[in-house]
Amino acid sequence: MPGKKIFIVDDEEDILESLSRRLTADGYEVVTSKTGREAIQKVKQSDPDLLLVDIVLPDIDGPEVIQRLKQDTQEIEKPVIFFSGIVSKEDVGKTSTVKVAGQEYPALGKPFAYEELVKMMSQFI
Repeated sequence: MPGKKIFIVDDEEDILESLSRRLTADGYEVVTSKTGREAIQKVKQSDPDLLLVDIVLPDIDGPEVIQRLKQDTQEIEKPVIFFSGIVSKEDVGKTSTVKVAGQEYPALGKPFAYEELVKMMSQFI
């Protein structure tokens, strides 16, 4: 749903820029981060409607980012979609789940089609 705020954290500059550009063109407000620590700070400040989180980050991993946000804010009930390049060839572009603090979140294997991501996002916002 255009007009919503999307937060993206990914350490791969090309993915971050590509997703940001396409989502912005589709009418979303986009906030980005390249590290987990920076993401935690910016999510608290930006109050996004949805978080797109890479699983593998250079400082703390994506599930840990969500865990810390849950602990810090006590109300991180925002939708989260994880994605990662650490999947087998058979899982690329497929949906699986990541469990954080007893809650399961959807996860996409990289690379994924933009349309696939938007379809998944539409389930949450």
